[in-house]
Amino acid sequence: MASNLMLADERVLWMAQREAMACTRIIACLQKIAIYRLATAQAFSLTSPNIALEALTVRVNDWNVMTCILFQRPSLERLHGQDRQLTFKCNTTGPFSTYLYKSTIVEASLQLPQSLFSHVVVPGQADDNVYKLYLLGFRNGKFFPSTGNTSLLADGGRRKSVTTPVIMAKIGKSCIKC
Repeated sequence: MASNLMLADERVLWMAQREAMACTRIIACLQKIAIYRLATAQAFSLTSPNIALEALTVRVNDWNVMTCILFQRPSLERLHGQDRQLTFKCNTTGPFSTYLYKSTIVEASLQLPQSLFSHVVVPGQADDNVYKLYLLGFRNGKFFPSTGNTSLLADGGRRKSVTTPVIMAKIGKSCIKC
């Protein structure tokens, strides 16, 4: 449903955000879906024409750099006139050439160095190195309308919009022994 809402006119989403924080609430719901699904599984992935969600459990000692890409891949069905699904793929071992098809279009990427996880490894407690990674990708910035006071901007207060893909990432400590 959220993917279909991104097809709405920007002005409608802007008004919904301004009046009821609708876009913020949609994003919060998507984040909760990832958190709840990852609570019972090691990984969860959701693809759609406009939104991709990826949630996975990662062990820090298993990699030096993790690269995650947001890309379009051909879908098996045509949805609303669009024939491409937005999806994530994360890799810690090397190039993506073996995972991507010829017609794949890379939209955005994110690199996570191991140093991002700044904690002390306690000997004998290997589970302390386990984290949960949540990625949320949007085809464009329609869910991020500027609703603040824009009269102070240098361009005369014209409303701006994000037209590039947007990636949100969250890293949380895994609670294995809780």
